[in-house]
Amino acid sequence: MASYRQKMRRLLGSWFKQGILGWYYCPFCDTFAPFKPFGIVPRPKAMCPYCHSLERHRFFYAVYKQYFLKDSRSLSLLHTAPEESLSKVIREKTNIIYTPIDLEPEHYPHLSCIEADVTALPFPEEHFDVIVSNHVMEHILDDDLFLSEMQRVLKPQGMFFLSFPYDKNREKTFQDDNIQSEADRLKYYGQQDHVRIYGRDVFEKLKRYFQLQIVTTADIPMQFQQNWQDSECCILTKK
Repeated sequence: MASYRQKMRRLLGSWFKQGILGWYYCPFCDTFAPFKPFGIVPRPKAMCPYCHSLERHRFFYAVYKQYFLKDSRSLSLLHTAPEESLSKVIREKTNIIYTPIDLEPEHYPHLSCIEADVTALPFPEEHFDVIVSNHVMEHILDDDLFLSEMQRVLKPQGMFFLSFPYDKNREKTFQDDNIQSEADRLKYYGQQDHVRIYGRDVFEKLKRYFQLQIVTTADIPMQFQQNWQDSECCILTKK
């Protein structure tokens, strides 16, 4: 029969797994911690206090593990605006040829980032097995050109992992090129450096370029409570 101490240890372990004690699991740090609020409108229990990962980062990590991080084949991977937590995980894979890019590579001192424009990529056609782009498209003035470039450099059997914020209650995407100031962009788009706010019609745009699969938190098993919120990831493949 289990001792009182063993029973309490199991009970506390169960509470940690479920987030009942207010501590959540960060897969990047491999530890439990009381997550901190984050955001212009603060989201409670959103950010790991150690590595600063957010809900979407922890969810994407689980998606990547399921779809390509466990792959032993040699893979060429393009990562736009490479988040530190995710880039570290990807770079640890010796089978992945990793290419991080950004218009301002000096913002990424943690890795050798290439200066490149996502609407005019300096890579040949069908060059990458995997493309990862998280919360970049909403910053791009010509998102059609962005999507066409991603399509151009993706291999025929490749996978493009794309995420972006959108308003699930909005049918049509809103973009007004007269909105220029940071204050107005914050007012109308929700962030100073966004150039539009996507509506549900964004998925029809994606389907013009790719085959679309939407992965939600309901599709990915969660071993411990990580507070993924309602994160989603689009997996795009060539038609």
